[in-house]
Amino acid sequence: FFARHIMDPLLSAMYGTYKTTSGQVQPNEKVFTYVVATISSMGVVALILSFMSHTQGGIGSPTSTFTKAFATMHPTSSQPRIGSAKPIGFERHHVAGAPNIVKGSQTRATRSVNHPTPAMPTNVFHNDEMLAQNVPFTRLPSSSSSMQAFSVGMTFAFLSGILALTWSWATKQRPNVLQPLQDRDFGSDMAMAATMGGNLSALNPDFINVATWTQGKEFGARMVDYINECPSAFHATAVAIQRLEACGYERIKEGSSWTGKLRPNGKYYFTRNGSSIVAFAVGGKYKPQNGFKIIGAHTDSPNLQIKPVSATGKAGFQQVSVATYGGGLWHTWFDRDLTLAGRVIMQTPEGALQPRLVNIKKPILKVPNLCIHLQSPDERTAFKVAKEKDICPILCTNVAAILDGGVPPSRDVKHHPAMLNILADELGCKPEQIVDFEMSLADTQPGVLGGAFNEFIFSARIDNLASCFCALESLVTAPDLENDPQVRAIALFDHEEVGSSSNAGAGCTQLITLVKRLTADFDTGSSNPQDYDIAISNSMIFSADGAHAVHPNYMEKHHELHRPELHKGVVLKFNANQRYATNAITAAITRELARRAGVPIQDFSVGNDTPCGSTIGPITATRLGIKTIDLGIAQLSMHSIREMCGTGDVFYCCKLFEAFFTDYHKVEIDDPEM
Repeated sequence: FFARHIMDPLLSAMYGTYKTTSGQVQPNEKVFTYVVATISSMGVVALILSFMSHTQGGIGSPTSTFTKAFATMHPTSSQPRIGSAKPIGFERHHVAGAPNIVKGSQTRATRSVNHPTPAMPTNVFHNDEMLAQNVPFTRLPSSSSSMQAFSVGMTFAFLSGILALTWSWATKQRPNVLQPLQDRDFGSDMAMAATMGGNLSALNPDFINVATWTQGKEFGARMVDYINECPSAFHATAVAIQRLEACGYERIKEGSSWTGKLRPNGKYYFTRNGSSIVAFAVGGKYKPQNGFKIIGAHTDSPNLQIKPVSATGKAGFQQVSVATYGGGLWHTWFDRDLTLAGRVIMQTPEGALQPRLVNIKKPILKVPNLCIHLQSPDERTAFKVAKEKDICPILCTNVAAILDGGVPPSRDVKHHPAMLNILADELGCKPEQIVDFEMSLADTQPGVLGGAFNEFIFSARIDNLASCFCALESLVTAPDLENDPQVRAIALFDHEEVGSSSNAGAGCTQLITLVKRLTADFDTGSSNPQDYDIAISNSMIFSADGAHAVHPNYMEKHHELHRPELHKGVVLKFNANQRYATNAITAAITRELARRAGVPIQDFSVGNDTPCGSTIGPITATRLGIKTIDLGIAQLSMHSIREMCGTGDVFYCCKLFEAFFTDYHKVEIDDPEM
């Protein structure tokens, strides 16, 4: 009765809809919940009674309401005399003319003294008589009751704990079965893995197990190494080239004919602007009408870029004028140890123009914050970045430039000689050989695995180098190319953060070039115009970009039904206004591929009052007419100089991408044009 009519409504009121590890409240688990809650409650009640008995006027006191009521009801009740009751434990007696004594704890000298107990009335409840005689009150029954209540309370508490631990051991799950549905979080609690023998999928089929957890960390560590080597879009492309060539991919150029160079089972890549790359592998059973499986991502991230004329300075400092690229969280760039990375165009001694990549691996720039003592109260409560005024990195002082560099400050230079000297030293050339450059500022702090269990990736540029890494790894490792009837491809574009409208962005013709040339005859170059259209109909694009994980401190920013979490799988992104290209058919195909690969899926859609970002998905879907889905890895701190994601999701993403390459053509679709 207590459990059903008291505890159940109480728990529902406190926790709302609650569930257990399996997702639903099982009958045996519910009974166990009632038992533990009931015993614990009884223990709490007993402890409260114990506390009350120790207070002035508590239970058993001659002035308490309980005592007076009992005396009224039983005026002739025969009660044991005060002096005859055997005390339990340590009892303090207040005796007239004698010091306070605690029985059972006296020293030898104290025990040798005989302290008489004053004569007391025969009935403990004759309170008025006791008070009139000014006899100090001796609380033997009260103290005895309190110790008994305390013992009972501790016994109940101990018993409930034993039951909970026994249940936990017997069922191999944690004893906290009362956590509410909205707070349940198995995805980030790997301490539980050890107690479950690594079989966390028994709790939640979407949960990562120990084997997957280990692989996630391995993939995460490799992704960190990749990101650390890619401080700019140019470096991301160069690192991709190294990986592709190591796996047997051949370079082909858009500016030359591909006729006679392509073959089934062949692996190729081509680039644009040195900052975007398309790589593809031709299936062994490919025919021109069979179609393409394409994963698209982008190599750029929000950053600060050196302006064409950058030399500036004030107050004895030499500073560098920069332009904000994309929509960064610019306040996170303050007080960071910054460096330079990008592409330099230098002139060789023979007069040829040669592009070279530069990554200065030491801190040379800083955007310092204004100290709090010089800020007004309004400035302290709301820091607003004036991008032109506030973001002007310090390079050096005029004094140092003269003493160490030997170059006095001048208004007649485009760039400070100190910066040009650093670039020239890195390139091994003279400063006057530098014709131009595209340089970005980057954080010198490398990406790392972090968190108590190394489950997180803390790094710059996770958006969107994480997707680039997963796409690249999946392309070069996906098996069974010889039996594939389609073309597997990745397209890593530049300039997504500023709209994709460039010759190297997703709005360019790179994918059109790919589809047109591969739907032509490999040997003769001839083509049937309908082959292109049929191939488009049979193709699909994964538009891979970072997804917004729910922030534990700002959960209200997410729609309550769309809150992606770390380690919970790849996120499918939906938007009714076509900011994402996902539709029902592409989502259904992706869910089927994920099912085959054992990859959990999460759904994301912004609330109606929240603005929504966009990706390359709607752009490529519009340009090519290929069905597209937007998806990605859940992350926090998007567009900060330091972002965060989970290692398990990196592994999940790679698995899903691999399944896309190996199994997309195996998914049965009654009408691919629906």
